Amino acid sequence: MKVPEVRYMLIRAVGDEEMPEEMPPEGEKPAPPAKGRTRVIASTANPDRYDDVVDQSTWKIDRFMRNPVVPWGHDYQIPPVGKVVALSVESGALTAEIEWDKSEENALGRLVAAQFEGGFLSAVSVGFRPGRSIARSQMPKDSPWYKEAGYGQVFYDCELLEISAVVVPANADALAAKGLPAMKLTAPEVKEEIVRLLTADADVRRLLDDRILDVVENSGEMKRARAEEASSRVLRDLFNLPRA
Repeated sequence: MKVPEVRYMLIRAVGDEEMPEEMPPEGEKPAPPAKGRTRVIASTANPDRYDDVVDQSTWKIDRFMRNPVVPWGHDYQIPPVGKVVALSVESGALTAEIEWDKSEENALGRLVAAQFEGGFLSAVSVGFRPGRSIARSQMPKDSPWYKEAGYGQVFYDCELLEISAVVVPANADALAAKGLPAMKLTAPEVKEEIVRLLTADADVRRLLDDRILDVVENSGEMKRARAEEASSRVLRDLFNLPRA
């Protein structure tokens, strides 16, 4: 899971003005999608209605973007109602921008677009081919996905096949972005991302290493050690004593 808010928080906390601020200032909203398009949260790492979880950091989307279809209700027997024009994992969620097919030939596409624009529809659902999986009951007990009993799975390395417009999504968070509340991170999610940044993000690691050195250099213990070293040097020079 990559959470830009946590990286931004670390950079701001140590006060490095040379590193870019990757998050917009508080209260600033992203630009709305172009007319005829809808921005959606297609998937999150929260358990769905079947108690399954899809790891958001290991999505495989390259092949999907060569055929970025948006069917109606996972129905592959009829033409799609739209296409995905932008796709990324943001703040731990798979986010897509959909352009609806409003052409004269696609009556269903026009209907679905109108219902999304009017707020009568707001949900999507991902179709994917699972990669590896592990039962949630077999996850480490300190994992936010651990569940003592039940049939839920955690899926990794999933290949995205399509994103469907649906009436009721399996993932309750898979909604048009305009209807979503601000994402709230849990303490385990923040801890997990900080640990990942400290091991995988060279810029953050350098930044924090420099900050630690700065704190040590300006600590009282270091100042006392320098004073004692200077005093010892003066005495050695004064009495012509050999240096250690």
